[in-house]
Amino acid sequence: MNVLVTGADGLLGSNIVRELLMQGHDVRVILQPGKSSVTLDGLNIQRFTADILQPESLKIPLAGVDGVIHVAANTSIWPPRSVIVRNVNIEGTINVAQAALRAQVKRFVHIGTANSFTPGTKEQPGDESTDYSCARFGLDYMDSKNEAQNQLLSLVQSHGLPALTVNPTFMIGPFDSTPSSGAMIVNLYRGKIPGYTPGGKCFVHVRDVAQAAVNGLSMGTIGQSYICGNQNLSYREFFALAAKVM
Repeated sequence: MNVLVTGADGLLGSNIVRELLMQGHDVRVILQPGKSSVTLDGLNIQRFTADILQPESLKIPLAGVDGVIHVAANTSIWPPRSVIVRNVNIEGTINVAQAALRAQVKRFVHIGTANSFTPGTKEQPGDESTDYSCARFGLDYMDSKNEAQNQLLSLVQSHGLPALTVNPTFMIGPFDSTPSSGAMIVNLYRGKIPGYTPGGKCFVHVRDVAQAAVNGLSMGTIGQSYICGNQNLSYREFFALAAKVM
């Protein structure tokens, strides 16, 4: 397939691009104007400059594309209320989806977040049948990702968009250039984390999520959402495991 990836130079996007190439797909990526994308250096891909908030800029990158994996998102949680976060995550997602409809793509894989469902416990983990419950935190990141997912899936019903969503939990792994989640591991290595809070996360390797996203081009049910997680660990358990490896 000829596949377009948005947000291709981030932690997940960089791994998705490599998974696509490994599986023999032709890969196009959308990059932000003027941004250095060192995680994609040396890869055999087509690069396009576009802005997902400018629908007209998406026409050329999407021409002749079979599938889209939409990764691009603003993951900032500070400030908690942010117009740009909502614009990128909601308006940007719908712009890409509508451009994909016009291009008549065969499959649209949207990267959501497991936060769009109610979290469970280690003994009884949450699943895709639960409702969104994170509005109480007052974070536009979580709210906007959930709203974008809902709007996207409504396009499946109203306009026949061939879309599904992959909803990762907390990802760690290579090509985390910012770093994002890797900052926690770096700080642990440098001795800057003096303790841990109660609770924990569902951790998953970013390559597993990348494989799930690419599998979504040919597997899964249109209109469905799939949580992509691996191991539920308390912060104490995760820090102990990471420290042992280090």
